[in-house]
Amino acid sequence: FFFLPTLTTISKALFGQFSENCFAGRKKNGLHGKPFIKKLRTSYLFLLRFFLQYAILMVFTPQEKGSDPHSHHKRKFAHEEADSDRLREAVRKEVILIAITSASLPTKKRILTVCVKLFLEKGYKQTTLAEINEKAGVSFSQFQNIFRAKDGVLTELVEFMFENQFAMARSAAGKKLPPIYVYAVETAIQMTLTELNENLREIYIEAYTQKEASEFIFRETAKELYLIFGSYQPELTARDFYDMEIGSASIMRGYMAHPCDEELTLEKKLRLFLTMSLRAYNVPKEETEQAIRFVEGLDIRTISEQVMQALFKALAMRFKFSLAGITLPAQK
Repeated sequence: FFFLPTLTTISKALFGQFSENCFAGRKKNGLHGKPFIKKLRTSYLFLLRFFLQYAILMVFTPQEKGSDPHSHHKRKFAHEEADSDRLREAVRKEVILIAITSASLPTKKRILTVCVKLFLEKGYKQTTLAEINEKAGVSFSQFQNIFRAKDGVLTELVEFMFENQFAMARSAAGKKLPPIYVYAVETAIQMTLTELNENLREIYIEAYTQKEASEFIFRETAKELYLIFGSYQPELTARDFYDMEIGSASIMRGYMAHPCDEELTLEKKLRLFLTMSLRAYNVPKEETEQAIRFVEGLDIRTISEQVMQALFKALAMRFKFSLAGITLPAQK
């Protein structure tokens, strides 16, 4: 408002000079000047009010983008500040990642050891995060920096288990047998493992339920399905087998969640699942029957238990922890 006093002074000066000239002219002609001066003052006040309103609008009304001559430099400075913040955040995350990778690796091993033990002995759902942290001797922030949440541990275990299950299934099925036999043995092992131990059943069900773990299962299994069944349905793409795996995995999860009984025996459960899944992958009926009979000829319970123990031993070797004190699933 620095220019308002100046505006007022100029207006008064102009008004004064103008009014004097007008008054002198009217007096010279014998006219009375007071009514005229009164009207002129009213006009002056109206003019001053107009200028004041205009000045206030200029100061308080937001200007359009680009109207400020310095707006370009202000925006440039803001972008530079944002880029600097992003760079600092990226460096911070890199430092945290390096710290987790190097310094906290022993912590990760302790957490995995405790989780394997508790998941098998108490169950996944019954194991609390507080209990894991207490037995592993870590704080909540340490656990969160490595695994984020309890399902992060589950994903870590699932990734390792499923990376090795197909290899072990190939060993059990034999290298010279058709690929569909590998699929039949691998799925039979998974479903049998859930009948060996109820806590192990819960782990598998959670693995097929949790978003991150199940996504890994779908993605990795779909790769195997494409190699095994691609020749039966050459028109399908790798993405098609991923979509089909979502359906077949849902059927498997359903059978896993339902324990065997006198009516639904393990043998019947395996036959039903393999019949439906192999039919979906367009395997001829004769080959489907041969693959099912091959699985029925195996001691699938003993093989599954051996696979489970081999998986945990491999897990212990990978993270260098001891299996001592961990109760492995006992065969029913």
